[in-house]
Amino acid sequence: MCAAPAGTRTPSATMQSLSVAPAPTGFHLGYNLLALEVEDMGKALDFLKSKGVPCVWGPVVREGHFARAEITDPDGYHIELRQWL
Repeated sequence: MCAAPAGTRTPSATMQSLSVAPAPTGFHLGYNLLALEVEDMGKALDFLKSKGVPCVWGPVVREGHFARAEITDPDGYHIELRQWL
């Protein structure tokens, strides 16, 4: 890290507060779900449950195609778990 020579004035940084609009509650464009691929749905759900993360939807299995389930993050956003069969 370089120090300024003695007697040199360096500008101070200022920070401005920004207002952020609340998240939309109705239909909106953009991402609203994160999806993660898992190798074994049962093992993934068991592991998450052991860590205090409950499954809030599913699992739904379409034999020969996929298994899907959803968990939520601490803020309540849904995270999809998907296993290709």
